[in-house]
Amino acid sequence: MYLILIVLLILVSCNSVKPHQLNKPKVSDSSSSPDSYLSEIELERLEKYKSLDVNFYIDEIMEIEKGTELYNLLPETMAYEGMRLISLLELYKTLSIEEQYEFIKALFMNIPVNIEACKPIRNIVIPKYFNNGEPLIVHVTTALTGNGHPSIVALYNASKLIRKMGAEFVKGMSPEVQYPGIFEINGKKVIYAGGSYTYAILNDNRVSASSAVDKELPKLTAVGDVLEKLNLIDAYLRDGTIDNDVEVPILNDIITKEDIEPAYLLFAKLQLFIANLFRKDYENARKLVIELMESPLLKDEKVAGGDLENAIRYEIPSIYRIALALAKKDKSYLTKKL
Repeated sequence: MYLILIVLLILVSCNSVKPHQLNKPKVSDSSSSPDSYLSEIELERLEKYKSLDVNFYIDEIMEIEKGTELYNLLPETMAYEGMRLISLLELYKTLSIEEQYEFIKALFMNIPVNIEACKPIRNIVIPKYFNNGEPLIVHVTTALTGNGHPSIVALYNASKLIRKMGAEFVKGMSPEVQYPGIFEINGKKVIYAGGSYTYAILNDNRVSASSAVDKELPKLTAVGDVLEKLNLIDAYLRDGTIDNDVEVPILNDIITKEDIEPAYLLFAKLQLFIANLFRKDYENARKLVIELMESPLLKDEKVAGGDLENAIRYEIPSIYRIALALAKKDKSYLTKKL
């Protein structure tokens, strides 16, 4: 999403989701290859993924018994945080709204509460994602974050350069690793992946990939720049603390400023959309989606063709529709007119 700094939370647990005092796993470098450590089953999966002739595939690895306690996460945060990964991988360009919905469900739903951390749950596969025909693999597992939250972890095999250079650049490369995952090598847990997203599971069943989780954040009065205020409000909305969300109404003050730059005005309205969505005010969230999509400011030279325009035209409508479909448990909301 536009101008929002994404920092991954640190993984510290690969034993149990419950204990808090555990060792930090070692992250692989690009010169390493886990292929020699893959089991026969994992090698078979990899060959299957390479031969798939579909647009999107979910491979359930963990057998989840009937009656297992599962996380019941808030659909609004699932839709928003899941779309950030879809956006990073630029899958909104190739996946239909129905496939984006299934991608987000695969990230966050049917995740057991009491399981051994770092065990494989499922793989989300985008066949022929790379220009050389190799598949993108997003491996879903669990761990503890550095500050003790149980978390859902998505490891992907695309190069970590994707954050700096973008998906189109990375697609021209080979996968950084063939098969992402967490492997036990010489008694140690080793992460093999190009990159990862760590979603902290908060006490109120929200999920957040924000580095602001459990951090002591400054007051809005301590920052003067409009952009700093907007980024701080994003942190307030995603830090796991409800108390500072009362600061969100300042967005209305920013929106009504006479001399505000077009990009900042759109960004403020985008943040207001997120605030409305998170408090389940779907009607005002819907109105903001329409207002943003129809805004003449999208043609501004500092907006047109950039990340902010992409977020408004492609991501925000999908976030709204997917959140509503998840909340209502009804896929028909994915294609209903706004």
